[in-house]
Amino acid sequence: MPNILHITPHFGGGVGSVLRGLIDELSRIDGFEQEIVTFDFINEQSSEWAKKRGHRVKSEISPLSPELHAIVCAADIVHLHFWNHPLTYLFLQSFSGNKARVVMWAHCNGAHAPYLFPDAVLTFPQLFVTTSEYSAKTKNIASQPAEWRSAHLRNVTSRCDTADFLKITPEKHSGVVVGYVGTVDYCKMHRKSLDMLGAVSTPDVCFVVCGGDSHEVIQAEACAKGWGNRFDFRGKVSDVPAVLAELDIFAYPLTKKHYGTGEQVLVEAMAAGIPQVVLNNGPESYIVRNGVTGIVADGPEEFTRAIERLAADPKLRREMGENSRRHAAGQCSINKMVDEWNVIYGELLEYPKKECDFECSPYGAEMQDDPAVLLFLCSLVDREVQDIFKEAFSFYTRILPEICLQKLSSLQDIYFSQGKGSIHQYAQFLDSKKLRYLSKIMLELVDSNP
Repeated sequence: MPNILHITPHFGGGVGSVLRGLIDELSRIDGFEQEIVTFDFINEQSSEWAKKRGHRVKSEISPLSPELHAIVCAADIVHLHFWNHPLTYLFLQSFSGNKARVVMWAHCNGAHAPYLFPDAVLTFPQLFVTTSEYSAKTKNIASQPAEWRSAHLRNVTSRCDTADFLKITPEKHSGVVVGYVGTVDYCKMHRKSLDMLGAVSTPDVCFVVCGGDSHEVIQAEACAKGWGNRFDFRGKVSDVPAVLAELDIFAYPLTKKHYGTGEQVLVEAMAAGIPQVVLNNGPESYIVRNGVTGIVADGPEEFTRAIERLAADPKLRREMGENSRRHAAGQCSINKMVDEWNVIYGELLEYPKKECDFECSPYGAEMQDDPAVLLFLCSLVDREVQDIFKEAFSFYTRILPEICLQKLSSLQDIYFSQGKGSIHQYAQFLDSKKLRYLSKIMLELVDSNP
């Protein structure tokens, strides 16, 4: 009986819900054994799920562990769940030279740094699988030879189990409740999110915002703008169906250069029968059916008008909500995702195990003494961003000139996040004085520019 080894940086939120559904459904199919390895934590919900279902999990396993490498070599299929995480890159580098049969599933869209797909990542597995058809249009994939794309590129849209969401009964309430559930941080949300919602002029509209980790900071912004009584910031919530039952409209204003792909919460809102309003970004425009399940807005002003239109028209909300439920039930089924994975697993088993190769792009002799810095730069891919960091690293142990500080300050919000492939995350997980040095400087930049 072939065995599948799932490897993931950590096992937690949105991606965790997809993996739990996939692993559960696969466990009901005769023919596969499964094991799960995480480099970092497994959250309490996933840990309890694994115990209840009898799934084998090894958590907080070092990417450098000889035991792990032996398990990977022995597995019939290695299903590597990818996004920019320093421990994943450390594993790819340390496992290079060993033989395995690997399929990599990308849980980021690959359109913008620091969530691009380096060539070294694309060519590491036998099959590279995206979670959105949008990813095939991104620069680093579209520029690959047609022969490689035909032989090694696949797509399986990530889907969670929507059964519980399809059963949601809306709660009766006064007024119109507009909600957001997800990452409450400008590394993913649009910088004008508050303004887009606060500008809604339709009477009796209020906003529920769920998620972290910067919810308190953004809540303070809403209060400073005089909107404190219109916004209900709840932080991270454990019962998403209960939140969705309160909502009339699901508003999801993400920044243009966000890293998301499957955006499970949009599918969950669809299943709950809630019309969605999103901006015209790549991933969302592949999920929301404009004019059918929701509205895809071309910019901030249009986003506000879309909320106002839906808030003032209960009949339109009802029609789009009914369309959303039908679409989620028919096209967003987890069974469809599992069927697609069964095809890919069957294809992969026809391949012999191959020697895995991961080669960081060369960045000059001045970087060769710090492999962790090389991994960080490799993960960025974007040459302009790489050059900003390379220049800053070159002043290690010296005072950074003002021009370097200005370039660092100009980087988008995600580079200042504590996670999300930022230098802070790399400095946390990898042993490097240079990473810690520059991480400290970037923290000071945030403190000096609140």
